[in-house]
Amino acid sequence: MRNPKIASRYAKSLLDLAVERKEIDAIRNDVTFLLDMLKSAPDLRAVLNSPVIKADKKESIMTEIIGKHVSALSMHFCNLVIRHGREGSLVEIYNAFVRLYDKHMHIVTAEITTAAELDAASLALVQGLVDVDAKFTVQLKNLVKPNLIGGFTVKVGDTLVDASVSTKLKNMRRSFQENPYLPEL
Repeated sequence: MRNPKIASRYAKSLLDLAVERKEIDAIRNDVTFLLDMLKSAPDLRAVLNSPVIKADKKESIMTEIIGKHVSALSMHFCNLVIRHGREGSLVEIYNAFVRLYDKHMHIVTAEITTAAELDAASLALVQGLVDVDAKFTVQLKNLVKPNLIGGFTVKVGDTLVDASVSTKLKNMRRSFQENPYLPEL
């Protein structure tokens, strides 16, 4: 991230304006669309990051590409960022907006990492176990890492529960290496 303070300031401004205009969910959908587009289009990011291309040309390019897909507020915000020379930070600004939106809407992301993809029933079971606090809505993400061998890890905020086979094997290996027992001969 180039400058997290700038990204959070712009994101907070967009969130405040969206709340004021009662367009918060529409703006969240726009931001998700824009993030997906910017992450999947390296050529567009190259154009936005180019110091050779003038701001008004970048604005017209963005208006042509996204103008029909996003709200007027999202379009004006994007053009404002470009006018202020911060277009290289759009991805960071939009990511900061998503974090602020989740905080504002009391949404917490929980990540369950398993060796294989979980089916819908297992995900629903984990969702029920993680969804204990009525103050927050939990969004569950299933990540797959085959090197876990088996078991799972669950991360909610700063809390990590590691019940993976690979961690248990590492702990066993460590305990055998630190074993002070020496057999008598």
